Amino acid sequence: MKICVKIMAVILMIFLISCNVNHTKSSQKQSDIMVASNNWDLILHNFKVEPDSSINIDCFRKHYELYPERWKVVFDYLNSLKTDSLLLGTINLSSDVYVTISEYQTKKEEEVLFESHREYIDLQYVIEGSEYIGLSHNATENIVLYNEEKDIAFYKADIEKYLWADSTRFFLFFPEDLHQPCMNTGQSKKVKKVVIKIRAN
Repeated sequence: MKICVKIMAVILMIFLISCNVNHTKSSQKQSDIMVASNNWDLILHNFKVEPDSSINIDCFRKHYELYPERWKVVFDYLNSLKTDSLLLGTINLSSDVYVTISEYQTKKEEEVLFESHREYIDLQYVIEGSEYIGLSHNATENIVLYNEEKDIAFYKADIEKYLWADSTRFFLFFPEDLHQPCMNTGQSKKVKKVVIKIRAN
């Protein structure tokens, strides 16, 4: 009788280990699919907004694999987002993720500097209005030195791309991405924007 019990225990243990391995493999496979550039709908099933083609998928994949829990917070927030009832201000979503909702008037290109951040990744989504965002990876002049408290530095740079930002797409800016937001599209307009800050390290 004791031998039978031991055999059953061993069989159960093997079964549980096998299930755990299969679950791990399944989770890894799912995460690979999730971070593929053409499968965002698997993680943003309720947030019907396209990721912009400018997003560095390799940077996203690496960060997602290191910190999946941070991105889960981000995606859960986006999937529950009610854009018609957002209040202005900042909300902490976790110890590593926070969101700021702001309103402002767009400016002329020459009035806006490029910026970058070291500690946080930017997810930017314009929910009302539209603007251009300049993208560059080549700063020509550091205008305002890095402010550690505000996690920001300002530059002049050569624009590589003008990104059209409206309610149909969102953007991710990693520490190496210099970005120049808030530029107007011909005349100054009011914009309402969601910026989610995700800790980079």
